[in-house]
Amino acid sequence: MSSTVTIIAPSSITVTIGKQFTLFVAVKENGTPKTDAELTAKMYDETGVIETVNGEHISDGIYKFNFTDTDTIYAHIVVETTDGQAQGHTQLTRIVSTANEEKIRKILTNRWKIENNQLTIYDDDGVTPLITFNLKDKLGNPTEINVFERIPI
Repeated sequence: MSSTVTIIAPSSITVTIGKQFTLFVAVKENGTPKTDAELTAKMYDETGVIETVNGEHISDGIYKFNFTDTDTIYAHIVVETTDGQAQGHTQLTRIVSTANEEKIRKILTNRWKIENNQLTIYDDDGVTPLITFNLKDKLGNPTEINVFERIPI
């Protein structure tokens, strides 16, 4: 009797930009969890293979792949048995995290104050500093007027 190996992978995943991620897939042989599969996952973008990762069996035919790439926005991941018998495909999309969006909102809309050649932007309470910048003029001198550059401190 011939053996049929199936890789069950999510059709798509969305992860946060700037963070590593783990992909989980299930592997079955003739409908039964396969615990001894040798798997690789390759992440592709429009230029070709970005990263290749070996699968690690964790339980009952479930395998994980820990990707270290943190910057690719859109990619296609192909998980396959090393003998080429089976493949699974997943689309990757990266997004800006909600935490980053929240910080951006605060920087753009919250209270700020210029004092002692520094710009301080405050958290939502209007009291707690969120971020502070040294302010410089065109010549690089500290200033509160005719500001040319702000430098995070």
